[in-house]
Amino acid sequence: MSAEEKLAVDMKFKITRKSTWTAAEDKAFREAVRAFAAANDLGVFQTARVALPNGQVYALLAEEDGPFRAKRDAWVKAQFDKVAGTK
Repeated sequence: MSAEEKLAVDMKFKITRKSTWTAAEDKAFREAVRAFAAANDLGVFQTARVALPNGQVYALLAEEDGPFRAKRDAWVKAQFDKVAGTK
């Protein structure tokens, strides 16, 4: 399972488990979804690639996603290392 899949599963659990949201949580979630939607347009249908708000790319065709996946995994690890205080 990729880093994105693990994160998505964890977030799905947290989102569906939480019955009430604070106004700040709701706003942050909506802004994140809006940023994702704004990063993409009809070009997705031509390129089969999704631009992520963090500057990373996700290729919808698994056989083309390898290099992008490696970069995304490295980005996720770097973010984790920053939060965890490790390098």
